[in-house]
Amino acid sequence: MKPQNKLIILISLILVIIQAYPVKSLTCQGKIKGTISYSGELVGKIVVMAIRIPPTPDELYYVTTLQTPGSYEIDDLPEGIYIVSAFMDVDGSKGPNPGEPVGLLMEFVMIEDGSRVYNADITLRELPAGMGSISGKLFYNGTKTGPVKVIAIGLSYTPINYTMVDLAADNSYTIDNLMSGGYILIAYMDVNKDGLPWLTEPLGAKTDFIKVEDGQDTPDQNITLRDAESHTGSISGEITYHGTKPGQNHWATAL
Repeated sequence: MKPQNKLIILISLILVIIQAYPVKSLTCQGKIKGTISYSGELVGKIVVMAIRIPPTPDELYYVTTLQTPGSYEIDDLPEGIYIVSAFMDVDGSKGPNPGEPVGLLMEFVMIEDGSRVYNADITLRELPAGMGSISGKLFYNGTKTGPVKVIAIGLSYTPINYTMVDLAADNSYTIDNLMSGGYILIAYMDVNKDGLPWLTEPLGAKTDFIKVEDGQDTPDQNITLRDAESHTGSISGEITYHGTKPGQNHWATAL
């Protein structure tokens, strides 16, 4: 069995387990370290991404960049299971495009109890574009504006691809050039137009595992973007004291 097929089967099993036993985030943060290798002639900034499985609106993925191939480090990772992928941004578009070098760590990375994972090495290769696609609609009821980037993270020969959508014109999206395999979708509104997601920007994800066949479209993969949560709840009551000591201030704290 090909390594890619083994990986697709493994992630399907892990997603079933995670749905039954959700991963709990801890305050103790973890780290992934490794080396990016590339022997071709193309040049460009290298983007390395750690994608938490399954992604959540406030924990889509974690990113670091390199100017040239070499050592990388992604830290401040909460407990969970991660896929690590990378691409060389040859055209400066801040996203992978067909013909650009891409790579995927062909094993899952487990972070727990602030663990440090080393030797997460990835080799970048120029890969041919596939003929499959994923399509759907984006929904957002907030007031923020900006282009929306929809990213397909693939456990296939196409580790990552994306498309940009202008919600003001049309809320439909299609991600083309995908090889056969399984994909997870994440999306964010690039309000500040820096090419990266921030927790202050609207975020969304399609956490179901999406199977793509080469030469076919996988439709109706809709994603809802949501603003960062704001909490307006309150606790009120009275503080009483029956002792003899005087004082002016009483404080109540909710943790």
